[in-house]
Amino acid sequence: ALRPFDELARAAGEIGSNSLSRRVESAHGELEVQRLVTAFNEMVARLNQSFEQMRRFNADVAHELRTPLTILRGNTETSLESASLTEDEREVLTSNLEELDRLAALISQMLLLSEAEAGRHVLVKKPFGIQSVLMDLVEQIEPLALSQKLDIALLDLPDAVVCGDELWIRRALIN
Repeated sequence: ALRPFDELARAAGEIGSNSLSRRVESAHGELEVQRLVTAFNEMVARLNQSFEQMRRFNADVAHELRTPLTILRGNTETSLESASLTEDEREVLTSNLEELDRLAALISQMLLLSEAEAGRHVLVKKPFGIQSVLMDLVEQIEPLALSQKLDIALLDLPDAVVCGDELWIRRALIN
């Protein structure tokens, strides 16, 4: 008597955020089972629609923010070229430029994540040495750390081999 519900539970358990277009089907004709299947499929359809709206919203926001950010960056760079700036004004504008760069990077990451969620970026999993990746990242963020009066160092680290998408792992670590 419970077999249809077990089958439904197993099929429902196989649906995840990347497979919200799938639907549960049941060959059992009992009215109770069919009502449950219909209700579940309608719920999954609503979830799928919500996920799609979030993905589109993230992509739209990232695209829309790029233009004003580019304008702000250009204006700040132009202002920095002025010979009449005081040292304090130059320091503020330089700080603003650094923050604008961080915002631009964040927006690029939002856009990349949105594209990845939409399936336009495929993960390329392969083995690579994590030590060289970490050394590159420390070298990359060291100037930022120093400007914030922070010390950053990579302590004794064995070169472990990681199997994954090196680009995405780099992004995660730099964040």
